[in-house]
Amino acid sequence: MDWRDIRWFHEVVVHGSFSGAARATGTTQATISRRIKALEDSLGVDLFRRDHAGSALTEAGERLAVSARAMNESFAEFVREHRGLVRERRTLVITCGALIGLHLGRHLAQLQHGVDGVDIDIKTTNDFLDLGKGEADLALRNRRPTKGQLVAKRISSDAGWSVYGARAHYQGRGFASVDAMKAEPWASYPAHSQVPTARWVRQNVGDERVQFRLNSSPLLMQVVGQNRALAVLPDLVAGAVADLVRVFGPVDVGISEMFVVRRESDTDERLLAVIRNLEGLFSQSVRERP
Repeated sequence: MDWRDIRWFHEVVVHGSFSGAARATGTTQATISRRIKALEDSLGVDLFRRDHAGSALTEAGERLAVSARAMNESFAEFVREHRGLVRERRTLVITCGALIGLHLGRHLAQLQHGVDGVDIDIKTTNDFLDLGKGEADLALRNRRPTKGQLVAKRISSDAGWSVYGARAHYQGRGFASVDAMKAEPWASYPAHSQVPTARWVRQNVGDERVQFRLNSSPLLMQVVGQNRALAVLPDLVAGAVADLVRVFGPVDVGISEMFVVRRESDTDERLLAVIRNLEGLFSQSVRERP
């Protein structure tokens, strides 16, 4: 006797017909009919009345259907228990900007703390990856999404920004005002960039003071750390770089919040645990920033 044939028998009973069972299981009616006949031959009894238009059970079929249901329920419980013992590993893709990615990279152990069976994949990009299409699982954004089946949790309401320079050139040289910094060389993004910090430099210092233009946030931070130039950088990232010193701030670049965004349908406890770890990390970073 083949256990799989008992499962086919149970499916026919549950769905009321051979054709219904075929549709529900994605197989053919001929296959199910063949397997039920094989089961009947091995049992030596008929399970269904062949002269009936539907799939009416015989007396033997009715009695055995009770045991078949119990066997199916036991098998389902067995599968659930097995999945709990051997949980499939999951790669959790987090998308964010390059500088936030650097910050996360320093704290990967904290992100995974207390979370088993998860690998972290950080994708840094200035583009918005589509969580709905599965391009990422979590997104760190400075705006709450207004479209799509997404859930956003604010993990920081005090994302500070300040002006930094190379410690070798600006140690002990704090500036009292924006005007006092205008004579200094600056580093920023390409001309006409709409990055919030680039707009701040353009409006408050002037493009004519920008001597270094970079299209990469990590490169911008590296250039400022190794040259005489100032730049607006996030405190939670730049404050942890030994080559940099904060010379003025905070400054208002129009970004003060940070949200972690997930798909509404993704309620995996491991993902929710990583979100809690992110919240703790950003709270700690705000407390420890300069």
